Amino acid sequence: MANGIGFDRYRLEPAVLEEVDWIAQLEYEMYSSDAIPKHILAQWYAKNPSGFSILKTNDGEKVGHIDILPIHPTILQRFIDGDILERDIRGDDLYSLADKGLIRSLYVESVAVSLSSGHSKGPAVLYLICNLSEAIERICDPGRIDNVYAIAATTEGSRFLSRLGFEIHKKAESRRDHHNLFIASYPELKKAASNMCQRRYAPDHKLRGGSLNPQ
Repeated sequence: MANGIGFDRYRLEPAVLEEVDWIAQLEYEMYSSDAIPKHILAQWYAKNPSGFSILKTNDGEKVGHIDILPIHPTILQRFIDGDILERDIRGDDLYSLADKGLIRSLYVESVAVSLSSGHSKGPAVLYLICNLSEAIERICDPGRIDNVYAIAATTEGSRFLSRLGFEIHKKAESRRDHHNLFIASYPELKKAASNMCQRRYAPDHKLRGGSLNPQ
């Protein structure tokens, strides 16, 4: 356990097709009625698998995931306005891998971590934050990204997003899903995440994988 934090326990990897079932089950456990059905997750993955990443321990145990969707602007705006739900977004509404250079906004559909009893989620969640650029760089050219969107289904989730520089963009009462929709500029998100990582890392600890330090 490096410096008492435990970051050396984890790795973030692109999800493979067989892991979509596991992602669907984790989302159901975490979000219940808000969970995205497996067949929708499968559509998204088929159109652009680059947005699906799995957090694993070094012995291969899956403990979390992050799903980031590159949604076409027209559909994204309808979702931002609250006219449609997450589950109304289809595979064809996403940019493909070949369209990487066209992406200007991202939507963080889910960040979920589930550890066995007696283990703290803190190091695992922070590892995801500190390696988020690794996941984003697989989806798009980060230098072209303007905004990142997310929703929070819980008070804890809202606090988490606020710490990462997100602000409420559309209030819950104006949206069909009854959740606040948050927005952060990508530069501000990188700055906030970098600050969180620097505070938690010892000076001699080198970050494995990508980081959110400003490029």
